[in-house]
Amino acid sequence: MLLDTSASMKRAGVWEQAIEQVDRVISELGPNDHLAMVVFDHEPKTLFSLEQSYELAADQRFSAARLSLQNLAPSWQDSDLGRALVYAADIAAASEADLEDGQHDAALILISDMQSGSKIENLQRFSWPENV
Repeated sequence: MLLDTSASMKRAGVWEQAIEQVDRVISELGPNDHLAMVVFDHEPKTLFSLEQSYELAADQRFSAARLSLQNLAPSWQDSDLGRALVYAADIAAASEADLEDGQHDAALILISDMQSGSKIENLQRFSWPENV
């Protein structure tokens, strides 16, 4: 899951809506689902890793993911959406090698206000992983 923490997310009500969306998505995950939380403005950062997710039981993993957001707030930086999507897709694609059966699909869930001006140039030269 990618969560936009750029300056545009500071607008009235936007951040609160984004956190509600994150919570809704987490509540819809099943006991066999795993997740990573990536936050981004001009630079992506892993807030909750897939490795952490794999180490915890379902109820603990989802609680831990929610806790990782507790002290998070939008920055004053611009956003580079393309860079964040590439970063998250690489995490998802790399996780396939870690699974024994090698059979899984990954989905990227983007929570953002989709502010105009967010950079997407990195997507033009990115070869999208088949399992994402």
